Amino acid sequence: MTITMTEEPLDSMLHNEYLTLQQLSAYIQIPVRTIHHLRKRGEGPVGRKVGRSVRFSRAAVDAWFDGLPTSGTNL
Repeated sequence: MTITMTEEPLDSMLHNEYLTLQQLSAYIQIPVRTIHHLRKRGEGPVGRKVGRSVRFSRAAVDAWFDGLPTSGTNL
């Protein structure tokens, strides 16, 4: 199984206030499938339904990401 991320350059998506699921995946550098799993468990970023699509506010994504626990290991 191949997991692909959006081909859109990161610079262009940083100008958008709202991200698609694929843009979110590229923005936080995790697979779409992981985002689905996190959201299903109520642990992922909050999105808003627009028709059949979901959009994510970059500000809300940044707040969610900043609230995640930090790793205790030194890499």
